Amino acid sequence: MEWLHGYYMDYVWQRRGKDIIPRFRAGHQKIGFTRFEHGIIKRRVVEGNTEEDDPWRIGHPVIFPYILRVGGGGSSTFQIRVPVDDTHTWHMYYNTYHPGVPVPPQNSMPVYEIPLTDEGGKYMTEMVAVQDMWAWVTQGPYARRDLEKLGQTDVGVIMFRELLLEQMARVERGEEPTLEVYRDPAKNVRIDLPQEQLSYDTRIKRQLGMQFRPGQFEQTPLRFSPQVDLLRAVFQEADERAARGEALIPFPEPPAYPVGDGFKEVQLKP
Repeated sequence: MEWLHGYYMDYVWQRRGKDIIPRFRAGHQKIGFTRFEHGIIKRRVVEGNTEEDDPWRIGHPVIFPYILRVGGGGSSTFQIRVPVDDTHTWHMYYNTYHPGVPVPPQNSMPVYEIPLTDEGGKYMTEMVAVQDMWAWVTQGPYARRDLEKLGQTDVGVIMFRELLLEQMARVERGEEPTLEVYRDPAKNVRIDLPQEQLSYDTRIKRQLGMQFRPGQFEQTPLRFSPQVDLLRAVFQEADERAARGEALIPFPEPPAYPVGDGFKEVQLKP
């Protein structure tokens, strides 16, 4: 995270002659993974945080089999990755926002495409989302898993693959998967999921005493959103209200799952 989305991000923007607030440079001190009823919870402690902070206490989930929920600081994103064929995946982002102030009613859901390359065909790696996809597609149509050498920090990858094999084995035996299959309508009314609300740039926000950072939308695909101006306005309003000492609408407290059995943790050396 701190290399692709941190140091590399800074490098890309500096080559453009712009200095940006370093968002993801905080080094990881340890990572952990907990299996839970919907998949796997990813946890981490980065410089400046402890186990009492959200990224470890709550974490964020991989919802079996192909949804990742991430966010923090007033937003939540569901990354839905649907295999289309042997070499292509349809990647969708479902974004929600909680700026802490009332927002206009939304009568329809805006849909827009995120360009991966610019007019010259170069990947637009000044954005976090495109950095991820750039790292994937440059491996080629087929990733050579037979050549990979997994290390300690890949413990989450191993756990996820074990989960896939376990659930596929159940289907092969004629049984239902134990994850994300709902037969009781009462259990499928609303599914509450964990998600940390203190993001990587928490320390920066505390230092600046603000929630909205100038230029933050330019580093994300939100710059292509038809609602980008509205988002800028509501987050700016939230900052102004907070500066005046006004209370903001609190974010709902997400469920926190204990570390529990089957937890795997990796300590990272500085």
